Amino acid sequence: MLMRKAAAAAMAVPLRWFVSCTAGVALKTLPRAEIERPYTLPEGVHAWSVSTTIIAQRDAVRTAAAKIRNITPRWYVSLSDDWGLILGPPIGVSHQFVNQQDQLLGATFLMSSNFEINGGFVRPPSLSVLFEPSMSFYHRIRLSRGWAWNSSIFAEAFKRNDARPWGWSVGVGTGPLLQMTDTVALLLSIGAYQSRSYLSFESPLLLPEGHTGGAAQLGLVWSAGRQWDIGASLGYEAVNHANGYHDLYGSLTITNLW
Repeated sequence: MLMRKAAAAAMAVPLRWFVSCTAGVALKTLPRAEIERPYTLPEGVHAWSVSTTIIAQRDAVRTAAAKIRNITPRWYVSLSDDWGLILGPPIGVSHQFVNQQDQLLGATFLMSSNFEINGGFVRPPSLSVLFEPSMSFYHRIRLSRGWAWNSSIFAEAFKRNDARPWGWSVGVGTGPLLQMTDTVALLLSIGAYQSRSYLSFESPLLLPEGHTGGAAQLGLVWSAGRQWDIGASLGYEAVNHANGYHDLYGSLTITNLW
């Protein structure tokens, strides 16, 4: 959902991923402390990650079975110190506008799609495809050696192949980053969003109508080694519409850089 993405964007870690390779010389220039890392990977540093999310959903009268989303691989190719190519799903590009000692500013554009097959016994099966272009902006201001403040703005559009009008969502997220040790960082984010005709195959209890929502998310990032990062988060989301939708979710990402 958009709110999970908006909350996660305010906890954005530089895009990096998981594979077993020999570390390159350029990797030594990448700090292990989260608070010191750039928005995009330095030139010559690449990565691959794998992530998964567990989500439990409920509304006023129903509970959807807790679901483990597909394990998702993602590649990141550094084009320069300030530009990166994302190969997913989804696919996209990220750009770093500012990388100074006291602040960081970057943006990411992603294009993703999803599909489901409807019908079967009563009517012929049909393929429904959902297109989701999105844009996010991330800002981090460093307050001290161990504290920083993250903020984000997130916008997403939705279109299915069945003649429905375009839907959209916009959200904001903000929260602190605490660098607890040289290799462990704790991140907290709260956020809110507004949407029209929200569409999602992953949230069967969430009605495709306009609504507002809010979320809180707690995350931990551990640089387990020069090449390895492990990130975990736990969040709660509530949506303001008639059926009283809310969900609890957790995610895990393992990343390797080279």
